[in-house]
Amino acid sequence: MGPAGGTYEVAGTYCLPKYNWHKFANDRGYGTLAIDRIGYSLSSHPEPLNVVQPKLHVAIIHQIFQAARTGAGPSGAVFGRKYEKVVYVGHSYGSNISSALGAAYPADADALVLTAYNSVLVTLHNLYDAVWASASVARKERFPGLPLGYIIPTNLTERIAGFYAGDYDAAIPPVDLDLGDIVTDGEVAALA
Repeated sequence: MGPAGGTYEVAGTYCLPKYNWHKFANDRGYGTLAIDRIGYSLSSHPEPLNVVQPKLHVAIIHQIFQAARTGAGPSGAVFGRKYEKVVYVGHSYGSNISSALGAAYPADADALVLTAYNSVLVTLHNLYDAVWASASVARKERFPGLPLGYIIPTNLTERIAGFYAGDYDAAIPPVDLDLGDIVTDGEVAALA
């Protein structure tokens, strides 16, 4: 896997929810950095099928981890200090990226924390059989102007089958479907 190419905006959002893991870690002397993956939130939204792929996510995280360990980032950006220990915490698709990062660059992270993750994608048939819609068409007020390959699930029954099991609050899935984020067709295809 080679270095990431091109120029992208990588953004992060800081907020103070009731349960704030950043504050918890910072109060104990740990630095934190939350990254919006390419294609999400305020980060760049490049072509979704051929560009927004796990290999690009892994290459970007690799560069960020190298910058954290040396204190200097790409294009001269500076973290302000060197970090001796670097831990990657991933959730859901971020855990898939974490797993790929560990395989491609085993020395990058001192630890990998994977949440909402299973080493076997047990819902693959649900993922491929799901009814997907272009986010900019189905929810144009929330995702205006995104290329058509940025997609969202649109069927509540499928969302429940793919992401919920056991005992859960039945009020959560409709909110999750309504407020859930996008995925790219390239990311879905890469899970095959």
